[in-house]
Amino acid sequence: MRTGQLELLLIATLLTASCASSNLGGATNANVVAPAVVQRVYPEYPLDLRQQHVSGTVVVGGTVPKEGGVLRNPHVVRSDDPRLNQLALDAVSRWIWKAGLIGGEPTDVEFTTEVYFGLRP
Repeated sequence: MRTGQLELLLIATLLTASCASSNLGGATNANVVAPAVVQRVYPEYPLDLRQQHVSGTVVVGGTVPKEGGVLRNPHVVRSDDPRLNQLALDAVSRWIWKAGLIGGEPTDVEFTTEVYFGLRP
């Protein structure tokens, strides 16, 4: 496979805000706004891993602080290949977030996001 064909698929990033029940304070879904990525950094996808057809998803968890900014306590929740873990963590740790809201007030929100590494056919 030629290098030109080894293009990184755009990272499929899915944010699933999982507000802990202690953070919800009885709020209904209409009163909850999930945090949002303001600035995203895409992970490196080294040529050697692409040539080996290493692909998969890394689920990264952490906390978006009520002040927004970078996440706290980033960690791998699940991974299809451990060789991708640090690449995903390095990228997601540099994302800038807008805080989540409950009842119009900023709040700390625990979340998971998926980072997919793959090649175009």
